[in-house]
Amino acid sequence: MYPMIVAGVVAAIGVILIMGKWLQKLSSPHCPECQSINVSVVEQKILRTHHSFVPGGRDSGNTTCIQQEIEITYYCSACGHKFSKIIMQTHT
Repeated sequence: MYPMIVAGVVAAIGVILIMGKWLQKLSSPHCPECQSINVSVVEQKILRTHHSFVPGGRDSGNTTCIQQEIEITYYCSACGHKFSKIIMQTHT
């Protein structure tokens, strides 16, 4: 029975490690040319900022919400390709 428990624990750790690597690859920016995750941010530009007033926010008060559209430019150290992505960030 003990070897089966050890085997189960080892299998579970293996699944966790594989899933962690998979999730990291999904969340990390990667080069559209060579699929490498060896990319670095070379520039960030705020394209647009939008302020909105949210009544009844934190502590039953009012909250100002700020949304920013940001263009992030990356450089791939594997193939030298430069590429950009646009993201939305929300701040409360």
